[in-house]
Amino acid sequence: MNLWKEPEWSEMLFSYLTAGWYDWTVSEHLYKNNTHCWSVTSGYYSHYILATALLQLYRLEDGTRPRQMKRIATSHAALCSFLKGEIEPKLRTDFIDYLQASSQQKHEKLSDKLEEIGHALFSAKKARESHTYQVLVVSHQTLGDVTNKFGDNTINVSDTVEKISGYILELSSVINDFVINFVFDVITNLDEPIKHYHLKHFLEEIGDFYALVEKENVMPIPTALAHSIHSINSRVFEVLREEKCPRYRDFKQNISSFSEKWYSYNELKKNLIQLERAISILDTK
Repeated sequence: MNLWKEPEWSEMLFSYLTAGWYDWTVSEHLYKNNTHCWSVTSGYYSHYILATALLQLYRLEDGTRPRQMKRIATSHAALCSFLKGEIEPKLRTDFIDYLQASSQQKHEKLSDKLEEIGHALFSAKKARESHTYQVLVVSHQTLGDVTNKFGDNTINVSDTVEKISGYILELSSVINDFVINFVFDVITNLDEPIKHYHLKHFLEEIGDFYALVEKENVMPIPTALAHSIHSINSRVFEVLREEKCPRYRDFKQNISSFSEKWYSYNELKKNLIQLERAISILDTK
């Protein structure tokens, strides 16, 4: 087992998955407090991050990931297009074949399902742009019926905003169910003892997720998510054999130090320094 490549793959995969859960949880928290514009925004990000978690599963025989897949995963527009089958057709076919071969779910219409997720993601993306950038939407969510100047078309703005928020939450649940089943199947299809390292790490990442939502006071998590996590926990415990992870301490050490992770945290520190500098310059009496 490669104790550098495997920890990095594991950390990226589960970070995407639990970040998607976090955004879903925040979205529902905001929805219940009638903060619909930002519920839509965080809900969209749950779709985007969960769909990207699915892409994280694709790995070559040596444990690396194709460069094109990494590029697609960092672009909102490219992710939508890839799922819909509009770009990288060979890579998309290889990805579908990989999921089929690595999963016990035999989706005859897997390509169609990915395409539909792509369309849903694109619609949520456009809704997020309206609810985040369109000041005429953001500032006037209180409006009831609005009729166009010809008097032949009426839209209830408040009702429409709330319904979009609700549908995006429903889609978070659907996309999560779709993704998490593949996550479990792909991991358990890996060679011994590699899969046990990833399963043990998965349980720890679930614990970290609960610690995060407790810390940020956005409990309770969505009911559908709680059921999903309970189910995946049970499935992991049925398969996991911790005695097959004798070098787990080394595995965890490498999780904490790979270059992409360090780069992200270092950029965060640079942001902090720049913000402190801006305050010191701008907040002068």
